[in-house]
Amino acid sequence: MNTMIEILDAEDATVLMASHLIGELEGVCDHMCIIDEGRALIQGPVEELTDDVRELHFRGAGEAALEVGGDVLSVEPIGPDLRVVLAGFSETRAEAIAGDLGAEAWETARLSLEDFFIAVTEEREAQQ
Repeated sequence: MNTMIEILDAEDATVLMASHLIGELEGVCDHMCIIDEGRALIQGPVEELTDDVRELHFRGAGEAALEVGGDVLSVEPIGPDLRVVLAGFSETRAEAIAGDLGAEAWETARLSLEDFFIAVTEEREAQQ
């Protein structure tokens, strides 16, 4: 696949790929469109889309309550900590959530393309 991409890139060609193996597309695609049941859920430059959705780890907040909805795509307790996937990430929003949860500290990480796909499609399923 990498050889094909290199050859086509040298010719300034556009390649359309469709796959259920999202991990294989990471590092190869610069734009994406997630289609679910024939409808485009989200589309645009990969870096732009994935920069907006972040995984946050709030230390010492595992027993706090945080509802999924709005910009909070998922919540998962991990021992004394809380893992949250947040859309529309900003430092201000993360600080506000940390304060609401009474977290000792927090850190953020970018999602892999596969984790991003899961977060977007789970949000859609939750809305139905």
